[in-house]
Amino acid sequence: MQDIKAEQAPDLKVSLRDRAIMLAISLIGAILILRPAIAFQNISRGNFFIDNGFTGRAISQYQRAIFLDPGFADAYGYLGFAYKKEKQMDKATEAYKKALEINPRDKQAYFELGNIYFSRDNMEKATDSFRKAAELDPSDLNARNMHANSLQKNGRTEEAISVWESILKKNPEYEPAQTNLSKYK
Repeated sequence: MQDIKAEQAPDLKVSLRDRAIMLAISLIGAILILRPAIAFQNISRGNFFIDNGFTGRAISQYQRAIFLDPGFADAYGYLGFAYKKEKQMDKATEAYKKALEINPRDKQAYFELGNIYFSRDNMEKATDSFRKAAELDPSDLNARNMHANSLQKNGRTEEAISVWESILKKNPEYEPAQTNLSKYK
C-alpha cells in the first residue's frame, strides 16, 4: 500500500482552526459529562466550610453546584440551610421551594420551610409544611410534633392533641409530645 502525502491529498490536512474546534468539542463533552461530579465536589466543599464556620464561602460553593447542575435538588437544600444560618430567611425560603420544585418528596425541605414559617408566625403554611414532612416520613416524630405544635398555635388544639396522642402511641417516651399534651389536655 502506498503512503499518501499531504500534497497529494490536501483535504486530509487538518487545519489549526479545525483542531481547535475538535478540542473545544471534546472539552465541552467532557465538561457536560463531569458536571454532576464537579457539582458534588462543590457540595462537599460547601459542607466543609459550613462545618468550620465559613458560611459565606459555603453559599458560594452551593451556588456553584447549582450552576453546574441546576437539577440537583440537594444543592438547593444545602443552600437554604446556609442562608437560614445567615438569617437570610427570604433566600432560604426560595432555596427550599426550588428544592421542592425539583424533588417534591424532599421531607427535609418541607421540615425546614415549616420551621421558617413557624418562626415567622405563619401557622397556616407551617402546618402545611410540617404535615407534608410527616406524611413523607411517618416515623419522623419531630416533624409530627412540629405539625401538632403548628396546629395548636393555629387554634386547632383538638387536632394537635390527636397528633400528640398518636406520637405517644408510637413512642410513649417521646418527651416533647408528653410535655405538649400535658399542657393542652
